[in-house]
Amino acid sequence: RGEPEPLRRPLPDAVSYPLVALGPILEPAARALLGVIQAPDAVIGASLLAAASLAAQPHADVHVDGRTSPISLWHITIAESGERKSAVDNWALQAHREAERESGATFRNDMIAYRTEKRAHDLAVKRAEKNKDAAAVCAEIRQLGPPPDAPLLPFLLVG
Repeated sequence: RGEPEPLRRPLPDAVSYPLVALGPILEPAARALLGVIQAPDAVIGASLLAAASLAAQPHADVHVDGRTSPISLWHITIAESGERKSAVDNWALQAHREAERESGATFRNDMIAYRTEKRAHDLAVKRAEKNKDAAAVCAEIRQLGPPPDAPLLPFLLVG
């Protein structure tokens, strides 16, 4: 009987992440994070690309095969515990988190206004429904128009 065989094959050494490919804006940020947070360069690159993608998303769409989609970058970062994923994400996404907080205050006020408008609309519909004539009910409700739309939740980040 020999030694048990490992369940996983040994992985080759990782190739260095091409920080220069991040371009003239993100590369200096990546190098600064590398010096301060000392996370693996691939973790830093992934976080910065995710933050940049989120910032760019409302400004352009991609057209492929006649389909239009928002520019998006879907990624998942897999790293060992202690490789500073959270520290890098916290720095890279700081502006997004601040924008989310500011949007939260606006959202609360918008939600109060929405609930008031929705309640008024619902009461007007109830009042219209008291009319015995179906055609008159339909006409009144049509005249009211659709109920107000709820404000969008101000969440940019999940996790």
